[in-house]
Amino acid sequence: MFEMKEYVSIFQRNGVKVAEHYRMDNAPKKIYKFIPFFDNGNSKVNKRNIETIEEKKVWASKYFSLNDQFYARTA
Repeated sequence: MFEMKEYVSIFQRNGVKVAEHYRMDNAPKKIYKFIPFFDNGNSKVNKRNIETIEEKKVWASKYFSLNDQFYARTA
């Protein structure tokens, strides 16, 4: 299982190449996403969801459209 503290520690001791090997070796092999289908006639969203599955693509919102005011904030 991936641990961020371990990743940072490896990065500091051994550099990015070794740290990235750790990250990739400990990343989940599959990630699941629930995709809803609507009965309310929202055929545009349903069509996009079906196309996303058929084309084996990932769809994500742009960061500025998310409802988390701190998500894309920089220090």
